[in-house]
Amino acid sequence: MPDAPDAMLMLAFAMHAICMYLTTLWAFHARNLTTLAQIRAGEAGRSIGAVWLFLAAYIVVSFFHNETGPFDSSAGGAVLSALTLSALALTMGSGYTKYREVMAEQTAGLHSPS
Repeated sequence: MPDAPDAMLMLAFAMHAICMYLTTLWAFHARNLTTLAQIRAGEAGRSIGAVWLFLAAYIVVSFFHNETGPFDSSAGGAVLSALTLSALALTMGSGYTKYREVMAEQTAGLHSPS
């Protein structure tokens, strides 16, 4: 029977999944806005998507250079921690701010006199 997955690794990937879900939801809400508004609202999602690409590449490379799992070393733990914290900061910080700015601009545009 294989060992249970590392709880911290599962937490990190769960946090990334939540961040991706939120940023995807924001981009979905902005789908009918102007192209510039869509770009701004989806910025955090694209950045977090880049983190996922890096994590996938890190895992693939580590299979060729490491006898243990990719996140079992101190370097792997540091990479995972840094990327998880940056995804959380991006989602809860500037990503949400940009999304709300875009939505507020859209609402203001709908209510402004023509």
